[in-house]
Amino acid sequence: MSLDKQLLEACTKRCNNAKIIYFELVTLYMPQFLVPKAASRALKNGTKSLANQNAGKEASGMDLTFGLRQAAENAAENVAEALGDGVNALDDITSLTFGKPRKTYLCVGVSSIFLLKSSLAGLISGGQIDYAWIEKVVVDSVGSSRLMVKLNANSSFGQPQKFLVDSEYRDRLLSTIAEKFLVYKLLEKNKIINLPRELEDLGAPQEPGKVVPFKGFKLEKFKDYSFFLRFDFVEEPSSIATTNTGTYAAPIGILQGSKSFMGGVADYFKGAKREQDPQLKLMLNVCEPLLWSDLQPLGRDHVRWVALECKQNLLESWDSIVLRNQPYQKKMNLANDTASWVGWELAIQNKTFTWAVVVLRRQYMPPLLDTVQDFALAMKFPTEEDPSSQKLKVGKVQRELYMIADSLSPTTLHPSIYVELAQAKLDALQFDEDGYEWILGNLGLLPNEGNVRVEKFAKVFVKGVVKLLYDEHVMCSKQPLVKAEELVDAACEKLFERDIEPMTVVLKFLAHPGEGLPKNAGDSGRDNGTEVGPDAISGTDAAAHLHAWQFRVAIYLGARLDGALLGAMLTLADVIAGVHHGAVSLEARQVLSNILCFLLHARPSDLRLPWQPRAMTVQLDSLGLLVERKRDEKVQCMFNNRVMQALLETGHLRNELRDDPLGKVTEMSMAYVHLLSNLMHCDFASVNLKAAICRMLVTDKDIGARGQARVLCDGCMALFRGGSVFLATYACAALVNLAQSHDPVKGHLISTGVVDACIHALKSKDGDLMLYTLMLLVHLTKRSHNRTVLQQLGCDKLVHELFLHSYKHVPRLRRLLSELLSVIGQFCNQKDIRKYFIDDKLDFLSKVLELVDSALKMDRVSGGDLPETSMKVLAKAYFCLKQLAGNSTNMKEVIVSRVVGPLVQDLKSPANCQNQDYASNAITLLCALAPSANKKLHDAGWPEAYRTLISSSLSSIDVMRERIEYLSKVSLKAIQRKSSEG
Repeated sequence: MSLDKQLLEACTKRCNNAKIIYFELVTLYMPQFLVPKAASRALKNGTKSLANQNAGKEASGMDLTFGLRQAAENAAENVAEALGDGVNALDDITSLTFGKPRKTYLCVGVSSIFLLKSSLAGLISGGQIDYAWIEKVVVDSVGSSRLMVKLNANSSFGQPQKFLVDSEYRDRLLSTIAEKFLVYKLLEKNKIINLPRELEDLGAPQEPGKVVPFKGFKLEKFKDYSFFLRFDFVEEPSSIATTNTGTYAAPIGILQGSKSFMGGVADYFKGAKREQDPQLKLMLNVCEPLLWSDLQPLGRDHVRWVALECKQNLLESWDSIVLRNQPYQKKMNLANDTASWVGWELAIQNKTFTWAVVVLRRQYMPPLLDTVQDFALAMKFPTEEDPSSQKLKVGKVQRELYMIADSLSPTTLHPSIYVELAQAKLDALQFDEDGYEWILGNLGLLPNEGNVRVEKFAKVFVKGVVKLLYDEHVMCSKQPLVKAEELVDAACEKLFERDIEPMTVVLKFLAHPGEGLPKNAGDSGRDNGTEVGPDAISGTDAAAHLHAWQFRVAIYLGARLDGALLGAMLTLADVIAGVHHGAVSLEARQVLSNILCFLLHARPSDLRLPWQPRAMTVQLDSLGLLVERKRDEKVQCMFNNRVMQALLETGHLRNELRDDPLGKVTEMSMAYVHLLSNLMHCDFASVNLKAAICRMLVTDKDIGARGQARVLCDGCMALFRGGSVFLATYACAALVNLAQSHDPVKGHLISTGVVDACIHALKSKDGDLMLYTLMLLVHLTKRSHNRTVLQQLGCDKLVHELFLHSYKHVPRLRRLLSELLSVIGQFCNQKDIRKYFIDDKLDFLSKVLELVDSALKMDRVSGGDLPETSMKVLAKAYFCLKQLAGNSTNMKEVIVSRVVGPLVQDLKSPANCQNQDYASNAITLLCALAPSANKKLHDAGWPEAYRTLISSSLSSIDVMRERIEYLSKVSLKAIQRKSSEG
């Protein structure tokens, strides 16, 4: 059972070139005929002549094989006379039993079923069974693995009339045969004829024992998987099916009937009262299996990205709260499953419903370890208004869901692995880096069989690299070399193999593929009339297969070198450090560079073209990675993502591509900038590589001022617009750094359509993406022209709507609110936008003041200093209030009555004044309110606040010191006015 096209093609060639849709290794029982003793002598006489014709082979009187069937039919009358009247030819004188079991590949084709030898050498005798010959299929009523196929009278001579099959995946096999049988009959008879089935006890051996569900739980089955579920859950029909819908419902009261999820069935609700109870719903989605190689193009190479898609679909509005977003560890293995399980859990609270979600991935699935399957388990229930009750219910629902997720297991107990085929795929290097490690750790298998023993030469390769680094004093410890020598000595039988140079290993001993899977020779052999064998490779197809093999060798050696073989004693960073080590000779530096060049293996996507052993920079340049390309134009190339990321993060490529050979200029070269931008556009680049590039741009302060930032912006914009939420968040963070450090970038971003991307990001409802988008908008709104463009596209109204949904959640959304208030404050520099925000109908000012009151109380001890968590949001709120107030006396009076008193009290604290952002925004707001706040300022205790501020570090800034003195004069005037009135 595999999705691998190469395996299916291999089976197709061995099944008379009939297209194979599905194959599985089964246990086959073929029939044999046993003849009664009374008829044995007559039967022998009837078969004597046939036995003489078969090269003197003696026919057993007690065992009549299919080759003797014709002779038995000829002797039927004689046998009947020996037994008496009432005997009906051969069927009455023989009893059918089944012979010894044999392992066979059962292949399902379009018009036939094929029985292929376990060695894949060819079909067994009578191994092609057309659908037209199938009379019915008998399914074992007791066990879950056995079935029997009965043939009709139309079957060809020599075919068994029936045979038994033991299959680990019987249901899937039956459904596949039934589907192809239906299509065949529809094409042949022009009418719908389903595969006839019957239930019967076929005497299957006793199956291994199963784990019984806990008390109060039942074993529920869905799409080849089973799980524990409370008896209270009832399956709900869908619009197209009544069973196997994957949706179950139960009263929410079952969570209150027991202290734990293992406590049994709740007796909380009975009868009509129970039916009125709010529903707890469970939804299970089992995705179709996929090959590992198909995941990266789909953006699903990690279970986290699948969970991220679920998260985006469940976020209903900006009010939605992500309660949990973290990895999940499955805790049960009830079927002795050899596959690896990884998971991710979510908890999302919307206004109406709360969701608990666990996304599971079953990877390295038996029997060939090359497929993955994803599962989404979700529970939803009505959201409670009381926070404490809601928190308690979320915890109970999560524990209920954990039980279901932990108990999820395949219905096939002890699923087997096709070790021979798995080893063949290993020898062909058909897995990824993580796959090699998992298979080695769990099954002890390595690509070390066949003509080319890859693992042996990988150890020789690593030993050569370690010896070179040790001889050149890059490595001070001899322990890695000793360990590598031990591994090589144990792997190599011949002495000369132990000291082969690393580049000789890759260019000679691993240059050609070993005993991998059969490859399709393509059409080149058929076009010229030559006969193509089942494993032949010719023409351009042969070159493509060879180059693909060499690329996989580079991937495998890169993984073994980067910690897989020697752990932390040897990594790619050590090899890269050897290239830049001052004590390394030129010859050794060139060898290390050649090794890195091969491991990177940058090449065109067209595998018919060979990899060129040239300098790394020359390779990258020939692929077009070092030059500027048209916007959204992608480079069609391939490379080792793991090695490329190491070369970027260690600064190797930055040094190799620098403009100044002496290294005095530290900024990025244009060639290096184009490389980063093109990699962000490249489809072959992994998610981890693109995220690593964005992280580098976030932290790099020396990008350059010769247009480098503009080029990098184009790459980041490609991810911001078209990447997943995860990559869009990283790209937006990189754009924030570029816009902050390089002023021309802001105008370039506006011209490339960043506003539309920002609006889309704000509507995504993802907290992190929205946060970095608002940070970017803070920089973009500093220019009047940019504010106009943003206003025309409705960005001002969008941020206002976002504020209305978030201002009441200051403790949870304080970071987002800080940036949101900054954006609104910047927008208020435009008169028409400010007029929109101060409209009485919107009541925006009162909501900002309510936010200030919440922030003043957040995480604060009564009478204590402001915590750091609230200072930033208060600083931005004061900035926004200052922008809103403008020259409006009425608004100033409202702000003074609510803000000035607490604000002056907080400025009396030296600890609060140490935060310059908070203190400077507070003083700026007071200066804007001063004409209306002089009396309030004095009554709140400004003289004491003045002494604290004038002695703080803030007074060292000329502008701030002038504003502090101005406020002091305003306060003094209030004192004088009060004394004159007295």
